[in-house]
Amino acid sequence: MPVSLADFPRFPLAHLPTPLAEMRRLRDALAGEMKTTPPRLFIKRDDCTGLAGGGNKTRKLEYLLGEALASGCDTVVTTGAVQSNHARQTAAAAAAAGLRCILVLFDTVPYRGGNYRSSGNLLLDRVLGAEVRIEPADADAAGVFGKLMGEIEAGGGKPYFVPVGGSSATGSLGYAHAYLELADQLEDAGLSNAVLVHASSSGGTQAGLVAGAQLRGSGPDVAGINVYRSDNDEMAKSIHALACKTAAVLDAPAPAPDAVVLDGGYLGERYGMPTEPMRKAVGLVARTEGVLLDPVYTGKGMAGFIAQVIAGLHADRQAAVFLHTGGMPGLFAYEEEFTARKESQSRTAT
Repeated sequence: MPVSLADFPRFPLAHLPTPLAEMRRLRDALAGEMKTTPPRLFIKRDDCTGLAGGGNKTRKLEYLLGEALASGCDTVVTTGAVQSNHARQTAAAAAAAGLRCILVLFDTVPYRGGNYRSSGNLLLDRVLGAEVRIEPADADAAGVFGKLMGEIEAGGGKPYFVPVGGSSATGSLGYAHAYLELADQLEDAGLSNAVLVHASSSGGTQAGLVAGAQLRGSGPDVAGINVYRSDNDEMAKSIHALACKTAAVLDAPAPAPDAVVLDGGYLGERYGMPTEPMRKAVGLVARTEGVLLDPVYTGKGMAGFIAQVIAGLHADRQAAVFLHTGGMPGLFAYEEEFTARKESQSRTAT
């Protein structure tokens, strides 16, 4: 008998359920490039979870902080890149729970200066009261965290470590819950044949969705767009392993390896580095739907979603749903990727 999600410690943070909105104008824009009729297009607005700008990590942090508080911890430690959405939401969650927060951010995205190192998520981390420590990309992570945990304990604190992206079996419970929520929304709308497409990075979101599908037994198929690693097959294996751990925690059947669908064609040069399809996708969705994506995750994820729709990959579906996992503050850290090109285009036109 599967375990209920209500059986796990949970610290409420998110505004749920998040909206499921139809993207009619985007569909019309894409239909002009297609020989077949596109399915109805929807967007699941997990950028509207409400915590310090929203995003998918809020759902994970409900369970992670629930566990931290149940364990009597007083300090949350986590990690990510300099412009980590996860770090920003962790800082906000810790503030809401009255916990100290230390963010260890690794400088892993090359060739970024200016706003990348002062604005966007990094600015919000500091506004939210987190202690921010920036380490070089090649720093010994195990050594860094070992020393930090020792410092906290020596000072009388009790730390709780949240892995990058909140991607553990505990964190993934948030997206098992999200899968149940979305499946009910689609069912209520009379949409029984749907696919959910999303940007996949550290793996906890996709693992949770896959585990949620195992728990429910029916609902939309899940398809990830890899925005994180060049070794796509190995990344899919790691997501499958986490999905199995999450399903085991829920006493749900283990998913088959082919339950993890991961498209590796939209990463570009590497994580965090802009691509032209990303820029076009961000601009198109902004101009057709008034929805802001981000340069690192949802922009590349939407580029993949759009390409799949145009290629007819989801033509047999009643609905194709894109999961908006948040990240809009990152736009301010990548200002030059949008404004410089717009100004250049304007000069060319005149």
